Amino acid sequence: MIDQELAVEVPTVFYWQYDDGSVQYVLRDPKKKSGWSVKRERLESWEEWKVVKNKIRETAGTQEIEFRKCRIPCGLCEIVRRRELLLSREEQMRGFLELEKLLACCGEGQQERQAVMNLVSGVLAGYSTRCYLRWRKDWRQLLACRAPPMEVKGSVQAYDVASAIVDALAVDTSEDRKKFCLYNNSILPTDWTEQTLDEDTYLQFRGKKYRYPTQYRETSVLLYGGFFKGADRAAFAQRNRWASIVFVQRGPKDGCGDVLRISGKALEHGTWDWDSEAIYRFLYTYVFWLARKRGKERKRLLLDAEDRINEIFMRQVMGGWERPGPTRMGTIRLQALALVLLLRFCQEESLLTARDCDGKLHRWIGWLLARQEANAPFRKGPAPQSEPRPEEIFRQLLSRIITPEHAEYFLFVGEQETYDKEELQGDTCWGYCRVYKPKKGEQEAFLALVFRRRVFERVAEEVAPETRRVKELFSKLDTDIPFLFAKKMRFPKSEDALVLQIQRMDFLDAAARSALMDRFPASVLE
Repeated sequence: MIDQELAVEVPTVFYWQYDDGSVQYVLRDPKKKSGWSVKRERLESWEEWKVVKNKIRETAGTQEIEFRKCRIPCGLCEIVRRRELLLSREEQMRGFLELEKLLACCGEGQQERQAVMNLVSGVLAGYSTRCYLRWRKDWRQLLACRAPPMEVKGSVQAYDVASAIVDALAVDTSEDRKKFCLYNNSILPTDWTEQTLDEDTYLQFRGKKYRYPTQYRETSVLLYGGFFKGADRAAFAQRNRWASIVFVQRGPKDGCGDVLRISGKALEHGTWDWDSEAIYRFLYTYVFWLARKRGKERKRLLLDAEDRINEIFMRQVMGGWERPGPTRMGTIRLQALALVLLLRFCQEESLLTARDCDGKLHRWIGWLLARQEANAPFRKGPAPQSEPRPEEIFRQLLSRIITPEHAEYFLFVGEQETYDKEELQGDTCWGYCRVYKPKKGEQEAFLALVFRRRVFERVAEEVAPETRRVKELFSKLDTDIPFLFAKKMRFPKSEDALVLQIQRMDFLDAAARSALMDRFPASVLE
């Protein structure tokens, strides 16, 4: 029976939106005997819904009709509405120790360590990716973002180990309300007799038997892909982009693009002698803690975590680590962020000291990157508090940008030429090689590499995304760097510019310097 609070006297259209932008609507007509019509439809975008909404109004004519938007109750915003799970320090510590036992479940080998850490950190990233990217990017960029999708290939034994790990780590962030009842399972399929995903995991609206596609948000789910059709898997993956999805036997068309591939062979001989309940309760308190961080407090937490990640990756690059491509690097950053936030929680709850957290973070990152430093600190020199000076970071950044491979992006501009040519305005032009003449009374003309500051910041984020936020870096640079001039220039409009004196950039290697000098005509170098 429908609650009096929810009773509707006029024809009403209830609708809700999924995370992929699609819209589901249901039409209720009180004149029908059951009170409900069979008109149900799922639309692929909000624009389609606007068109259908106008058609419904036109069809109704003078008849009054009401539209009610509903919100699917899932995600971090819902878990804070539950009663907090209060655990003693001993119970929390036991859950953390069981988590460490889980991390060692497949042995001490480098490949096994990396496989387990990739899976665990990828699952944990499901809780933090959405709140991090919503703070870090604007809504246009968010349309192409998602929590890390993963794929495990291997035997039945690998599936058993992976499903046991996900089952222990996946905290259900959905909540039943008067309008919605969600049946979100962490391992799919749960019933091997069901034929479609919507029959196995679904939501019900206002207690009716009809099953609608469900929504997973800020959690994780394991999907045995070989059991379901490719179209169902693709729709599920696109709809639940803010959940970490672990595919086992993933098909070629699952709607996720590039995925993090985890070695099933490394998981085959794993044992699960950990206490899943203790781990789940421990992670429940962590997710609840993360959900309660709001506004400036959450921003400060994420800002500190991002600085920590940038520091670690910068030192890894300095130590000879070969940075992967942008897609894999973006996934690694989300995985590392999840580990940093989990250890921050342990520190705030007095489960670990700051020194213990630092040691475990470097050990875990070592497993994640398959480095040979599992039991040794990552830093080979300065202590954590003595990070590289901004001038040193700036030199390293220039060394990454000015290379023989990037020489084609630096174009020569003659003495009498202006910057308003079409070829000097596009994204393929990073900087300008020219003879720079300071104002009278300053110094003699010199060979310079000129950057628009806004272009330099964009290029720096593309070439070295692990570097500290470039805008903040400039604010910390000393003004007496011998090879740098910062001033206003016309491009042709007045903009902030960076003028680099090539002869004084002795930190560049010979190949990079030679490639840069080759951009100047021979007549200029005579």
